[in-house]
Parts: sequence; C-alpha cells; structure tokens
Amino acid sequence: MFCICHSSRYDPTVIEKNRGNNRTTGTSFEYIGIRKTGGPAPYGMPLIPFIVNGDMIEATDEYKDWYTFCA
Repeated sequence: MFCICHSSRYDPTVIEKNRGNNRTTGTSFEYIGIRKTGGPAPYGMPLIPFIVNGDMIEATDEYKDWYTFCA
C-alpha cells in the first residue's frame, strides 16, 4: 500500500505490534498494524476496527488512538 499523504509504503500482508506516540498528548501506546516498508512515516499503519452498515464502511469508536495518525 502507498500513502499519498507522505509517500510512505506499507505491507498489508504483515501484521505486527507497533509502538507509537500520540501527537496530541505525547503519551506512548501500543497497537496492531501493518508493517511500514519505506518512506518517512515513523511506524506502521494501524488497523482500524470497522463495521459495514448497509453500503457504508464506518470506523467503530472502541479504539481511538489511531486518530493521532490523522492529526
């Protein structure tokens, strides 16, 4: 996968535990995500829990630390 925001690359076939820092609070957290394979991103892309609601795919609110990636 290629992220057009920062030109980072990820391998969605490799799931791993990552450690990141919340940009808003500065606190450290662990999360499950896909492996970063290149680019300036500091760590892997988090897996975002979702549900399918009719024709819409919606992120659930049970895990919110991934929001720090979109700050």
